[in-house]
Amino acid sequence: MNEIQIQITGMTCSACSARIEKALLRMEGVRQAAVSLATSTAGVRWEGNGIGGEQILERIRKLGYGAAAYAQDAEPSTADEAGAYRRRFWITAALSLPLLVAMATHAGGPLGRLAPALLLHPVSQLTLGSILLSYAGYPFFRGAFHSLRQGTPNMDVLIALSTAVAYLYSQYQVFHSGSPHALYFDSIAMVLTAVTLGKWLEAIAKGNALRSLNSLRNLRPETARVVRDGGSVVSVASGALSAGDRVEVGPLEQVPADGTSEEGIADVDESLLTGESAVAVRRPGERLFAGTRIVGGRVLMRADGSGARTRLSAMIGLVETAQLSKPRIARRVDRIAAYFVPGIVLLAALTCIAYMRAGPADDAVGVAMAVLLTACPCALGLATPISVLIASALR
Repeated sequence: MNEIQIQITGMTCSACSARIEKALLRMEGVRQAAVSLATSTAGVRWEGNGIGGEQILERIRKLGYGAAAYAQDAEPSTADEAGAYRRRFWITAALSLPLLVAMATHAGGPLGRLAPALLLHPVSQLTLGSILLSYAGYPFFRGAFHSLRQGTPNMDVLIALSTAVAYLYSQYQVFHSGSPHALYFDSIAMVLTAVTLGKWLEAIAKGNALRSLNSLRNLRPETARVVRDGGSVVSVASGALSAGDRVEVGPLEQVPADGTSEEGIADVDESLLTGESAVAVRRPGERLFAGTRIVGGRVLMRADGSGARTRLSAMIGLVETAQLSKPRIARRVDRIAAYFVPGIVLLAALTCIAYMRAGPADDAVGVAMAVLLTACPCALGLATPISVLIASALR
């Protein structure tokens, strides 16, 4: 059974992860495929030599996402993602502020006097709305295009459709009525600002959880001092240790592998494994575990095997599995999210038809836009995976 872990970029909701899973499971020989929206990773297992890791990566790329083999020692890409969303949010907020100030005129009173006459002019609002939709809306339009091309609409479709309808309707009103009260550029600004802020916070949450996992990996020292039979000491990679190697560990050093103490007495900080703040005294014949720290003393231990086959490695593997696997509620949310976007679009269309029969067409379009815009900042596809990620992160 072959296996590969993949780092994926460009996923925005549970519909994206579900779409990638379905595409991978349709590949010949693939037996298991699990895609985690929260960690932006995927685990794939397949049999036979018909396909390889590169074909799997290429299949994901054809869906419109970025894909690369996952490197455990690499820094999480969420730092760059969070930085990009931070910049995009502040620029979006700056472009949205004039439109939101203009919206305050509808409330009357002191707020209505804040907006200068220039902001109330329809052409000014059209200009700001065009820049805002082009810049802040681009990632969502791009994601919507790829999802529609694959026939599985995601949340990007909802955002792109609602903002596009609001923009086109407002543009029509600019050149026909000229009234600032019939424009929805402020609604576009609110939706794009809120969704971009949500993406930024999501990237921060993922980054914090993944960094805690990386800090756990960093507890494994890269090298170990092996004492040969003649008494000479050589430095080797902890992953190259073999069962029976005698390893020297001094004060303020981390144990490179699981093993048994043979010489020396040491105070060991084992809070990583036990959660206890008090140090443990380890004497000859007692067990030592990789990742724990020698606070005082010096020991000579006999390793059980490689530093990659330890209790710490098993713990890291369990955390990775917990973050990649999907509980029952997450899979149920995925199924609901797959029908959510088409359901909202259908509801908006039915609402528009019903209002057109009962009143003016302008009112019908406005109510249909309200349905689409209200459903946009939906956390349905994000709440469950982010909760699982944070809950399984080690602090």
